[in-house]
Amino acid sequence: MKVQKICIGENAYNYILIDDDLTPVDQVTKYMKYLTNIGKSLETRHTYCTGLKFFYEYLSDIGKQVEDISIYLLSNYVRWLRYGGMKETGMPIRSERTVNIYMTIAIGYLRNLSLLGVVGDAATTSVFEEVDGRYKHFKDFLYNVSQNKAFSRNRLKLKVPKGKKHPLEKAQISKLVDSTTNVRDRFLP
Repeated sequence: MKVQKICIGENAYNYILIDDDLTPVDQVTKYMKYLTNIGKSLETRHTYCTGLKFFYEYLSDIGKQVEDISIYLLSNYVRWLRYGGMKETGMPIRSERTVNIYMTIAIGYLRNLSLLGVVGDAATTSVFEEVDGRYKHFKDFLYNVSQNKAFSRNRLKLKVPKGKKHPLEKAQISKLVDSTTNVRDRFLP
């Protein structure tokens, strides 16, 4: 499978997914046209097409079609994305954040196909669960008004570790202070 950039007009481009027989995948082409129509940027569409390429490669690896998708196959897709194939051990080749992005792309694509009637609703609806509002890990705007309202949560989303904070060393701070030209910046340290 290959992601191919195509010209659709004067200074207008899109991406399509070409399978091993060098024919475009029809449903992906329609989805990419939909993304173009709702105003997604070119780089976003490239990311979406790449994510759908991985999704179709996974389906071909396990010998399934898009119509056969289930929550079980989607959970295996998370592992397939994380470790780069059907192996279960070893170092992950993609970060949790990247896997979550590709899962969001696949679920959005499957929701679009379910709206068109190509696949059933069971796979996309079972990915999300309704959770009571008091179990949120944050207090949102107007917390007192919405604290008991339910929200949907993605069951397949991986937890992204927080990045390490690297404090500045004294030499770096003194270099920053020396490079300032404004008097008020001298009061920073």
